[in-house]
Amino acid sequence: MIRDKIFLILGIVLLSSGILLRLLTDYSILPKLIILTGIAFKYLYLSAIIKNYGYKVGKEFIVLSIGLVLFLTGLILKNNNYNCIYGYFLFGGIILKISFITIFVIKKNKLNH
Repeated sequence: MIRDKIFLILGIVLLSSGILLRLLTDYSILPKLIILTGIAFKYLYLSAIIKNYGYKVGKEFIVLSIGLVLFLTGLILKNNNYNCIYGYFLFGGIILKISFITIFVIKKNKLNH
């Protein structure tokens, strides 16, 4: 069970570590590299689930894509001092990413039963 989720666990740990490192230190490149590596491991996990378990890609990936676009747009707006609106983009992106995870887990559990 854990063996199947090693990429997911590594991705979450690296992503969280990168975010904490970015918030707590003055490093600029290292946290970004750690965050990108974490994202890559999460992508590998999704790819393995699709390949190994016969997961059928559906509309939830549209939700994920829109969520990522909103989230990244919020980060860009924040970096360019659009302080009044970036939070809406970040919040919307996070909500859509959580929605994707929920739908993904439900569909994956249906495959296992």
